[in-house]
Amino acid sequence: MSTPANAAETGRSITTVTEYGHAIAAIDAVVDPHSSAVARAAGSDGDGDGVPDYADNCSVVFNPNQYDSNGDGYGNDCDGDINNDGLTNFIDLNLLKSAFFSSPGAPGWNPDADMNGDLAINFIDLQMMKNMFFAPVGPSGMSCAGTPPCPDPVFLFEWPMPGVDANDWVINNYVDLAPGASIVDYMGGAKSYNGHKGVDIDVPTFREMDNNFPILAVAEGTVLALEESNFDRNTSCVGQWNFVTIGHPNGWRTIYGHLKMNSVVVTVGDTVEAGDVLGVVGSSGCSTQPHLHLETLDPDGIVVSPFLNGMWSAPPVYNTPLGFMDATLYNTPINSVNMIKDPADNAEIVPPGNTFGIGLSMAGGGPGDTINIRILKGGTLVAQNNFTFNQVYRHTYWWWNYTFAANASGAHTLQVRTNGSLQYSYPFNVAPIFNGFWQVRHGVPASSYQQLFDDMVANGYRPIWVDGYDVNGATYFNAIYNQSNVASWAAAHGMSNTQYQNFFNTQTGAGRRLINVDTYLQNGQVRHAAVFAQQTGTQWVAYHSVSTATHQANFNNFIAQGFRPVVISTVQAGGNQVWTAFYDKTPVGSFVALANLTSAQYQTEFTNQANAGRELRYLNGYTLNGTNRFSAIWISNGPTSWVGQHNLTSSQWQAAFDQWTNAGLITRIVTGYERNNIHNFAGMWSN
Repeated sequence: MSTPANAAETGRSITTVTEYGHAIAAIDAVVDPHSSAVARAAGSDGDGDGVPDYADNCSVVFNPNQYDSNGDGYGNDCDGDINNDGLTNFIDLNLLKSAFFSSPGAPGWNPDADMNGDLAINFIDLQMMKNMFFAPVGPSGMSCAGTPPCPDPVFLFEWPMPGVDANDWVINNYVDLAPGASIVDYMGGAKSYNGHKGVDIDVPTFREMDNNFPILAVAEGTVLALEESNFDRNTSCVGQWNFVTIGHPNGWRTIYGHLKMNSVVVTVGDTVEAGDVLGVVGSSGCSTQPHLHLETLDPDGIVVSPFLNGMWSAPPVYNTPLGFMDATLYNTPINSVNMIKDPADNAEIVPPGNTFGIGLSMAGGGPGDTINIRILKGGTLVAQNNFTFNQVYRHTYWWWNYTFAANASGAHTLQVRTNGSLQYSYPFNVAPIFNGFWQVRHGVPASSYQQLFDDMVANGYRPIWVDGYDVNGATYFNAIYNQSNVASWAAAHGMSNTQYQNFFNTQTGAGRRLINVDTYLQNGQVRHAAVFAQQTGTQWVAYHSVSTATHQANFNNFIAQGFRPVVISTVQAGGNQVWTAFYDKTPVGSFVALANLTSAQYQTEFTNQANAGRELRYLNGYTLNGTNRFSAIWISNGPTSWVGQHNLTSSQWQAAFDQWTNAGLITRIVTGYERNNIHNFAGMWSN
């Protein structure tokens, strides 16, 4: 459903006014451009460029038939003075507009408005009239004889912003050329507001201001005045603006308003060239969103429309085509247009059951144009919404609030299309949001572990410990994740011997080293979980799924070479015990590695090693011949403060975790095993 901006429910918001007016810096008085005082004296090629133009009021008659509908002696093609008051102005413009698209004999036909004598009143006539604005009638009053674009009298402006129209910026308001309460822009439309004296060029959102989107000089000149101390994040008409005023060699001036606070990079007296950076776009003063107000004054201080006078080297089109500018994405509902104008960072995670707020900043568009927003999962459409334009717009904001189901999960993609063409694609995840550097989970069913992994990765975590175990034939996982930074990493679980060997070869070939490996049973089959990371470390070696005899021989061989055990994981499959191990040369002092320990033996050895000054480096619980056993490694160069516990039920483990975490210790080991047909856990916490 679509609703206006001030409605409380989900919908769209449309805003077309950027500012309500502003105070011009008091460097000169500004003459009302709508008064007859701005009439130009007739002249003939006053600037000597060989071209009759605005500067010399033209002296060439282009219509050989001298069509003179009102009989005043001047052909219509050089006579825009429809009401015969001696001046072509807004009264004449309104008379022409009232006859627009009429023809002889039709209602509203006015032959005086047919500037070129083609028996039709249209944009050609409008352009010809505009070329004669505020000039006396007759050949000397013509500025470019209806052959747009008009030759420029002094210099051509370059565009004051980088980027692309309808994507990086869009014109929201033109100079209001009409006197009184009416509104007329340079094309005879109403893309302005009453009394507006500049051109407003919007950027998509406040993100551009925050990213220092530059404002550029339109032509060479000298800095005459500036201000940069005012607040710059307004969304209503408040306070004073920041600006730069440039004086140009011909006596004209340009004012660049609403700049970002403390962003001006020029000082009074500096000379600039077209394209030089003056400051950063902002929303200071009377402004509803970040934009540039560009104001042009002639030598007499009269506000001039650079579009009416053909002053741009490459003017943008009048009716901006529909363009995508920016998307604002929240994991909460959008309930105001300011949430789109001044957005937070786009949400990367939306919790299940939460509302996904999607806001769009769009440029231009007209009747029949469409916006399509889609949410997909794995290429399958989850939901979509459509907006269809019913009028011409300048700069609009739209939003859609979509609520995910409580059981939603996984990687999704947001797509935005305009008129069927893909403009924007954004990946995000539906997952719980986790906080803190460390995350520890125990007793996760194998069927749920991949989702846990995906959720953790979506939150910026990586696994550093994965422990698989089985209870009553069902497989479970324990895992430790953190947000430590490495150049790259990879992890996998549920791998057969062959799959693990291939994974091992791929990761080592990519320059990653083994961080953790565990061997466990799934459906009675040997499986492996492993974590690799691209990080520095000592020399290392590893093997997997070897017999007891091979393991013992490897152990003796590697210890003799100066390696020390990091992991010794073992399971019994089909009556045979297999071993997976990992060694490196990290200095650990003295060490003791023992396996196949019963609970009582482990407790005795735990006490003995602690008394000898060794700390637990590794622990793995498993089942051997129907009873739970332990494989453990103790080292003397371990943490200074640590604690270990074993044979804990799930609730006891959680209580121990809470106790030691609250005491400031970090979970380093969590291993699970079957004992008395239920889950049991053991672990170690240290500083």
